[in-house]
Amino acid sequence: MTKNKFLYAFLSAFLFGLSTPLSKIMLSEVPPVLLGGMLYFGSGAGLAFVSLFGLRKKKRFDAADLKWLILSIICGGIIAPVVLLFGLNHTYSGTSSLLLNFEAVATTVIAVLFFKEKANKKIFLSLFLITVACIILTVNFSEKIAFNSWSLLIVLACLMWGMDNNFSKKMSENDPVTIVMIKGISAGAVNIILSLIFEKPTIQTSYIAFSAIIGFFCYGVSIVLFILSLRSIGTSRTSMIFSSAPFFGALVSFVVFRTWPDTIFVLAFSILAFGILILQKADFQK
Repeated sequence: MTKNKFLYAFLSAFLFGLSTPLSKIMLSEVPPVLLGGMLYFGSGAGLAFVSLFGLRKKKRFDAADLKWLILSIICGGIIAPVVLLFGLNHTYSGTSSLLLNFEAVATTVIAVLFFKEKANKKIFLSLFLITVACIILTVNFSEKIAFNSWSLLIVLACLMWGMDNNFSKKMSENDPVTIVMIKGISAGAVNIILSLIFEKPTIQTSYIAFSAIIGFFCYGVSIVLFILSLRSIGTSRTSMIFSSAPFFGALVSFVVFRTWPDTIFVLAFSILAFGILILQKADFQK
């Protein structure tokens, strides 16, 4: 029964992983901050459309969880993207790729230390293997890797997303569509405003629309499934499985860009699979 509940996390990771190759295509026409804003805003607006036209059964949001929603928006939707933007602009790509793998670690540590989520040796072994696999896949070790004070902003972004994941767990019994709708529109609006101020974009409407559609499926639906997974298997397990998203993105990239998996990918994927196997066999405690 537990293993079936992992399906939400895998589907969430798969949809989010799709955003990487699709966003790579869009970046040739859409500035990065505006693209991020439209991905977020598209997720919220699309789910608002679903709610507005009664395409689902509505559930009242518990007002007692409003504080978690506000904290989630501030940490994951506003602070994290902004500090990440400044950090990325002043660090080597190899360094940023390495540090961005810290999110799953931050999420698990925060969940265990501050939110009293149970974890055992198998959980931490799985976390270690999955993190190593993601580092092998995402870091180009031929590029220069160097740490400076700006690197701390990337670590801070990962910490903010780790807190966001834990705040989302606290309100996961509420309607996930309502949560993602509010978060998406709020975070999207902030990033769009930043783009208008700093990027001053001039692009075709069709690219904006396509970015929003990608956001609805790869962010909106993905995060709804992420919250359902939080509800089912807890924060640390969900975040670890979700960190496999780059692998799904890489698999789609092989098809879209007509390339073949290399030795590095096979090695990383093998380590990932072993880590997830250990995670599934770990004693299940939310």
